[in-house]
Amino acid sequence: MAFFIGGMGGMPVAMLGGVPMMVGLDIGGMDDMPGGGPIMVPLYGGHAWRRTSDRAECKAGHPVKADFRPRHCCDLCGRIGTEYRCTSGCDFDMCASCYNQFPESAQGSASSRQDRDTRLNGNVKTLYHQTDEDGSRGVLKTGFQRGKPTCIAGSGIYFAESAEDTDHKAHNKGIMLTVRVRLGRVKRIHPDGDRSITFSSLQSEGYDSVEIPRAGGTEYVVYNRDQAEVIDRKPM
Repeated sequence: MAFFIGGMGGMPVAMLGGVPMMVGLDIGGMDDMPGGGPIMVPLYGGHAWRRTSDRAECKAGHPVKADFRPRHCCDLCGRIGTEYRCTSGCDFDMCASCYNQFPESAQGSASSRQDRDTRLNGNVKTLYHQTDEDGSRGVLKTGFQRGKPTCIAGSGIYFAESAEDTDHKAHNKGIMLTVRVRLGRVKRIHPDGDRSITFSSLQSEGYDSVEIPRAGGTEYVVYNRDQAEVIDRKPM
């Protein structure tokens, strides 16, 4: 769902097919109530939507596929930033958390996550990221945030091979972060970059990170915060 309009009574409100919907309610959960799980409740008439299948699908019954939309909100829980979208063109988006609540998805995802973790842990590097004081506090509190889609390799988290290289790469400066980065299987791209890369597109190709061989020093890019752990922080 591409349009988010705020909240009501503490619950997020969104538009679905022209109908205001209160999203993110639960009627018992997937585990303790057959047919339960997330629902969408119309605020001003219309029809509620609920899970009727073990596979992840839109309200019309179409399956969803990996399609990252950073500014769309999940049609089930209202979360901003979705990983899945209807395969038949419906305006229906789903976040990874909701996707994994469907039994078929969860079973497949569990295996995929295990395979991914094995790849990630098989290729780990100590890399560097420079930012300012506020930025470093944010990283320590909530983890790294992806950059803008206009960055050289899209909306990712960027690291340099040496602390010195960050001086001419960082936009904000003052604090050096030493980071343990789980790179996994690395896709090497042209020095000019590729702004179309997303987490979903990279995963679909069997890769976990990107390497950019640049004249000012090689850069590595990951697209999920679970791949980066700060192990040291110091002022420059």
